Amino acid sequence: MGIMMTLLSAAGSPYLRLRPTSQGAWAVETAVVSCALRDRASGSRLTVDLFSTVHLASGEYYAGIKDACTARYERVLFEMIADGSCFERGADGARRLVRPLQASDQQRVLAAQYGLTAQMDALDLCGDPFVHSDMLSAELGEAASSLATGGPLLDRAAEALGGLVRGASAPGTGAAARVPLRLAAWALPAPELLLLLDDWIASGGASPAPALRPIARAALRGDFAAARSLALAQTLAQGDR
Repeated sequence: MGIMMTLLSAAGSPYLRLRPTSQGAWAVETAVVSCALRDRASGSRLTVDLFSTVHLASGEYYAGIKDACTARYERVLFEMIADGSCFERGADGARRLVRPLQASDQQRVLAAQYGLTAQMDALDLCGDPFVHSDMLSAELGEAASSLATGGPLLDRAAEALGGLVRGASAPGTGAAARVPLRLAAWALPAPELLLLLDDWIASGGASPAPALRPIARAALRGDFAAARSLALAQTLAQGDR
């Protein structure tokens, strides 16, 4: 049982989806969504393609992204928070990477747990057509310090952390009582399985995801690596709803 990461170009598709393949594997597909825009000053039409990406995937997935970007586009804007010394401004005023960056040890350990590669180790964004379009780490620090007593950024962070600890909740499901169970799940070989099951129970018994059965089969035969990979893929797919 394997997980493949592929790009999907199709109008109306979800940004990320999980589906079975004819080879018995499962594919995580990230979409390329085209947006038609009009320049207000000149009235000319522009087309902007948005690449949905994941931070952990196979090396082939990232090679496909880079090949598509360098072959199709005059300029590719990417998001990355890093120190200002990692970039230089060209004559056009655009900020570009001066050297490839590497993933942190924590990112590499997490990727290795799923048999995947961290994006920072596999996707080289130096040179044309890649242009940095994000905050620098110093700018992010300034913005965070201005929200020290609260604000949208901290509220979103607290909401995300609370969702991980409490899980999905519905009236009468006793979300607070489930917190110890969810925390204890991280001591298991495949904590994602228990968290997915808990979310499903809390949803009131909604139709189980198609990947749930192969996840259970993999866990029952002791193939926790495959079960964790599928659970991760299912979690990513659910997050796009």
